Amino acid sequence: YQEVFAIEPDNLLARAGLQQVADKYMQLANTQQGSLSQRLSVINQGLTTFPDHQGLLALKKELNKKKLAQQREFEVKRALKQKIEELLKKAELQLATLRLTTPTNDNAYETYQKILTIAPDNEQAQAGLIKIADQYELDLVEISPNADPPVCKVIDYQKFLYQQKKKQKELKAKATKIVVKELRF
Repeated sequence: YQEVFAIEPDNLLARAGLQQVADKYMQLANTQQGSLSQRLSVINQGLTTFPDHQGLLALKKELNKKKLAQQREFEVKRALKQKIEELLKKAELQLATLRLTTPTNDNAYETYQKILTIAPDNEQAQAGLIKIADQYELDLVEISPNADPPVCKVIDYQKFLYQQKKKQKELKAKATKIVVKELRF
């Protein structure tokens, strides 16, 4: 078809044949179960056959957008992973030098909390907070489990329970008591 089309650009049969070949390439690219790069390769082969095929051009544009989005997502994940690794190294150094909760903005507790805001399920950060609690002979207590991310504090659990009970008693004492009196005429 290409040879006929090269000799006679107005040949409708050659043009229709090239259109059919390009359509097959588009169909193959749509049904192929492979990576975006493989699908783009098929599209490029089809475009060498019929460079002006609108369907192939649109599909190529769509797949290039998806590929770019995947690359951006990968870069973001990689940057977050690198940031977490840096913070973990910093926290371990702070833990080793016993900068557990002081000085402000340069202690292991705050660094582990930063890690947990980025990755709430990070086991190393959770283990680090437990190490800090063990150093102080305190407990790691989840204060607000429904918050995003959940809020934890390193405190004495017995003292925490005592304060909770005390708050409950205060609330109960402050509650207005309604007394209904009956009057008879």
